[in-house]
Amino acid sequence: DNKYFPGQIFYVNKIGLLWKQPVKNLRHSDCVLLLLGGNVAGFKLKLFLIYNSGNPRTLKNVSKHSLLIYYHHNKTPWRTSALFEDWLLNCFVPQAREYCKQKTTSFKIFYFYF
Repeated sequence: DNKYFPGQIFYVNKIGLLWKQPVKNLRHSDCVLLLLGGNVAGFKLKLFLIYNSGNPRTLKNVSKHSLLIYYHHNKTPWRTSALFEDWLLNCFVPQAREYCKQKTTSFKIFYFYF
C-alpha cells in the first residue's frame, strides 16, 4: 500500500568544498557546504549553500528571494540541526509540495538524506 511514484521520492546529499587552503594550516581555509537534492523523476531542488559570512561581497546587491540557491551562514560551514530544520521547513517542503501540486500528485513524499 505504501507505493510511491518517482516524483514523490527525493534524494538529498551534502558536499563540502574547500578552497584557499594554506599549506601549513588547514583550519584557516575557506569552506562551503552544499546540499543538493532532487527526485527520481528529475526535478531538482534549490541548492542549499552554507558559508561563514552573513553578507558575502558577491551577494551584496542581490535579494535573497531572487537567488537560485537557499543561502545561510554559520560560523563553521558544517550543518547544524537548526540549519537543517530551517532548510527542511522553508525550502524543501514548499518546493516538494509545489511540485506535487503541479503534477497533481498527493503530497506524500519519501526522502533519503546522506
